[in-house]
Amino acid sequence: MVGKLETWSALSPLATDGAHGHYQTGVPAGREQRYNKLPAGAGWGLRNLEKQDTPLSDNAPLGSIYLDTNPLRLWPHLLNNVRFLFQLASWLRIPIFVPDAVGIELEEQYMRSVRSLVNGLEGQAKKLRGKLREVAAIGTDLYVPDIGSIREGYRRASANVISSWQLCSIPIAAPPVAHLLEMAVRRESPFEEIEVRKGHLAVTGFQDAVILFSVLEHLSQVRLFPATLISDDSILRSTGVSALIKERQLPLAVNNLSEVTEALWKHVFDKQVVRAWEEEWKRVKRDLELNLPLLGPEILRSVGIDELAKHTSGSVLEVKAVSLSNLRHVRTVALPEARQIPPSSHFMRLPGQRVDISATVDASFEAVVQPTDYAELCRILFRPPSTVPPEPQAPKPPEITSISKTLELSLDAQFTGDSFVDFAVKDVQVSY
Repeated sequence: MVGKLETWSALSPLATDGAHGHYQTGVPAGREQRYNKLPAGAGWGLRNLEKQDTPLSDNAPLGSIYLDTNPLRLWPHLLNNVRFLFQLASWLRIPIFVPDAVGIELEEQYMRSVRSLVNGLEGQAKKLRGKLREVAAIGTDLYVPDIGSIREGYRRASANVISSWQLCSIPIAAPPVAHLLEMAVRRESPFEEIEVRKGHLAVTGFQDAVILFSVLEHLSQVRLFPATLISDDSILRSTGVSALIKERQLPLAVNNLSEVTEALWKHVFDKQVVRAWEEEWKRVKRDLELNLPLLGPEILRSVGIDELAKHTSGSVLEVKAVSLSNLRHVRTVALPEARQIPPSSHFMRLPGQRVDISATVDASFEAVVQPTDYAELCRILFRPPSTVPPEPQAPKPPEITSISKTLELSLDAQFTGDSFVDFAVKDVQVSY
C-alpha cells in the first residue's frame, strides 16, 4: 500500500510581499493561516455566499483552484499551458490545491510508465544483440537506474515543482466505505458502469470519488469561494456530480484547463497588454498552421502506442502517419520569475528569442490495428465445463484504421521580429 507522499505536504512559500498578498505566508491578503492546517469550520476569508458570483464569472477571480490528476499527467514535468495557469494564479494570489490522492496516483502512474519503458528497452536490446551477434560485438548490459533510485528522484523533482509554484496539499477525506459501496452499487456519480469487453461490465469511479469528496470536505472548511476543480474527466463534469456538489451548497464548478485560463488571464493585465498579447497569439497561430504538417513526425515520436490504444477496440500494432487539424488555444507563454509582478505594458518581444508556446490540436492517426474477435473470445471462455477446449481459430487480419485524439502541445519557436519560425515540439499530452 502506498502511503501519503511527504512531498505533497505544506512547503514554505517564497518570501516576497506585494500589494496583492503576502508570499511570506503563501496566502492572499487577509488569509494568513496555512491552507492545509485549518481546523474544521474555520471561517477565515469567508465571504457572503448569497452575494458571490458563480465560479468562473467575468466579474470576480476565483478564490481557490483544485487539480485533478489528468492536467498533471506528465508530472513532475509541466506542459506550457499548465505553467501558464500556475503563473496566472500566482499573480492573482489564488491558491492551488492538489489532493493527496492525486499525488499518490501520479507517482504510481509515473512508475508504471517507467517499468513499461524499461521492459521495452530490454526487449529491444536483446533483439539488437541477436541481430548483430555475427557482425559486431555490443555491450551485454543495459544500464538503467534501479526502481528505488528512480522513485527517490521522482520525489525530489516533485518537491521542487511544489516549492517553486507554492502548491498546497489537501488530505484524503471520503465517506465511510459502506457509503461508497452503496453509491457504487446504485451507480451514483462519480461511479459509473462501463463495458470492459462484450457482455462484461465493470464499475469504475473509486479514485474519482476519493478526489471529489476530498475537495468538497476541504472547500467546506477553508471556504475560499468561488472555487473550481480542473479536470477533463467526463464523469466529474457530469450532471450527477453537479447535483452532488449542489447538495453540499458549495460554489464549486468542474472546468477544464482552458476554461479556467480564459477566465483568469484578463484579470491580470491592463487592456493594452491584453490587446498586444492577443495580437501576438494570432500571429503565432497563423505561422503554426503553416508549419503544422511538418510537425507530424515529431508528434509521432512523442505519442506512444499505449496512449493511442486506450479506448480503442483491438491492439495497436503500428502507427503509420498523423494528420492535424482544428488548431486552437494557441498562446505564447511569457513567464517571468514567480516573485515578479506581471509583465508591464512596455514588455516587448526581442527578435532572435525562442518563445514557449502552448496549443491544442485534433489528430487523426493512421494505425494498423489487430481487431479483437469477441465472438471467438466468448466461444473459448464460456464453453460448457465438460467439453473439450475448441481449437483456436485464425485471428482476424490486421486492419488499417483511423484513431482520433485531441493533443495538448508544448512547443517553442524563434521570433524573427514579425513572424515565428523553426517550431519544435517539446511535449505532447493525449486528452481522453
